[in-house]
Amino acid sequence: MAVNKFDNSMFDAGTIGTTANKLVQLDGSAKMPAVDGTLLTSIPSSFTKSASDPAITTNPSGGVGSLWANTTSGEVYCCTDATAGANMWTNIGSGSGNIQPWLFQGTEYGYHFGAGPDYSPNNGSLQKISFTSDGNSTNVANNTQGRDTWAGCTGDTHGYCCAGYNAGVHYNIVDRFAYAADTSFSDVGDLTIQKRSVGASNNKTYGYIHGGYSGGTINVIERIQLVATANAADVGDLSVARNYPGGNSDVGNSYGYCTGGYPGTNNTIDRYQMQASSNAVDVGDMIYPQASHANQSTETYGYQSGGGEPSQSNYIRKFAFGSSITSTDVGDLTVARYDLTGVTSTTYGYCMGGIWPDSNNTIIEKFTLASDANATDVGDLVMVGGRYNGPTGAQY
Repeated sequence: MAVNKFDNSMFDAGTIGTTANKLVQLDGSAKMPAVDGTLLTSIPSSFTKSASDPAITTNPSGGVGSLWANTTSGEVYCCTDATAGANMWTNIGSGSGNIQPWLFQGTEYGYHFGAGPDYSPNNGSLQKISFTSDGNSTNVANNTQGRDTWAGCTGDTHGYCCAGYNAGVHYNIVDRFAYAADTSFSDVGDLTIQKRSVGASNNKTYGYIHGGYSGGTINVIERIQLVATANAADVGDLSVARNYPGGNSDVGNSYGYCTGGYPGTNNTIDRYQMQASSNAVDVGDMIYPQASHANQSTETYGYQSGGGEPSQSNYIRKFAFGSSITSTDVGDLTVARYDLTGVTSTTYGYCMGGIWPDSNNTIIEKFTLASDANATDVGDLVMVGGRYNGPTGAQY
């Protein structure tokens, strides 16, 4: 029979407490006493308490709508995109700072580092182009050392320029500049080898410099930190030693790619892990052997634009990131050339400068990433963009 009235004995001494068969009583501040939270029922299983924030690799069993409370900071996050390994956690508390995948592509500007006319690097100019409107570049700063045949990496707050060559000297310099201000580069470390004609890939934390030339062709993959100032570390080898290769970045799956290069000319596509020290593996071929080409990377495709040998090229090629690859021809540049620089926005791939056929070029052109199409001329570099550019610049 249901109880419909209280018996005074229910309030006898010893009946108040937090254990079995006891009544819970508020304290003098009208707060609940400490109870064993594991005994509470009807609490959503998709609510997690932790002393740290979730990460993009924190895969919630409850999917979208799962909640996460940081017991150290008091911040609360809600999962708004449950993609395994690339989740997005939106801060729904009073703080800021959403947890979301970092994109390699830029939304504001792309950068071209100094190269030089007639084989002699200029003063190491730093030029930037707008991703929001077409037009000419703006010369905003200088490198620490004028040089050519460098490779660029894109960090979260800084752009990096690595290696290079000038007047018979190979450099192991790692320079960087801040996106937030148009200021000159600063020297923040050294590569393990003085070299030129290198390729690059990167994620948010590390930049990877592969291949190159220094009295001979190099197969080394080395890694620099993009969140601190430190020297590079040798972390592996390419399957084939080469110089003037390209580089693509599959950030979502943590792989870097080395495409083409000399001698040969080479059509090999190598892939290596960006989260571990490991050698590269040959995973496919470019449709045409190519070197000295520009590179652009989306979340799913790697692009190679232009290039040299056996002659200058106007091809735009792409391959889907993966373990078995063959590139396809998907469009043309407006001018065939090599030794050009590539950067990527969220909607377009850009090519800057280059040599055609043996003179310096100032063209800035772009092609859409939404579909396969030819490039269009959208502006000019204000300083000459050759000779011997790097395969990649930087963007944010």
